[in-house]
Amino acid sequence: MKALKEDILRITSAFDQVRQELYIYVSSALEGSFTVSLELLQRRSLSELWILMSKVKRSSCLNELLYDRLRDSAMKASPQVVHFPYEVKIYRGTTLETVRLDPDSLKLQTAMQLVKLENLLRTSGFTTEDKSEVADMISDYCTEKVPRYAQMKNRLKKITTQPVMPSGVVSESDHVLDKDLLVTLQEAEEGEIRD
Repeated sequence: MKALKEDILRITSAFDQVRQELYIYVSSALEGSFTVSLELLQRRSLSELWILMSKVKRSSCLNELLYDRLRDSAMKASPQVVHFPYEVKIYRGTTLETVRLDPDSLKLQTAMQLVKLENLLRTSGFTTEDKSEVADMISDYCTEKVPRYAQMKNRLKKITTQPVMPSGVVSESDHVLDKDLLVTLQEAEEGEIRD
């Protein structure tokens, strides 16, 4: 993540009136400038989306729309398990929160927050071993420590089964950008304010 944060300098967007398409320009310290699709940016992990949102140069209406689309993707993204089993990253409101899952930090969370986090881990995105183990860990903690845990859990929507990613299939976020397929950035970008 640190390499991604240091490599990307800025992200801007422009609209091609003739083709009726949105172009997204990524300026990189190592690779130069290139265009990418919005879908490629949206299919990222929560931490990567947060970094991309911070790199959007919010100087025009199109860039604000791009920022809003990335924020919407972050709100819909599934929680990201990092440093298993001790941290889960989730996007709440306008902030990226890291929920620590050691026994001392679990005491600081309300019972309903833990129930919602467990439900979110079980229902959003594709199922993974890490997400299942963290959800089981939260469930075990709540069963022991939280009175009326089963009632709180039943108040939420019924849990739907998560799809399992087929083995051997590479997700869009795992693809490496192919430099030959990327178009170089034009010298003068529409809608960008130069320093």
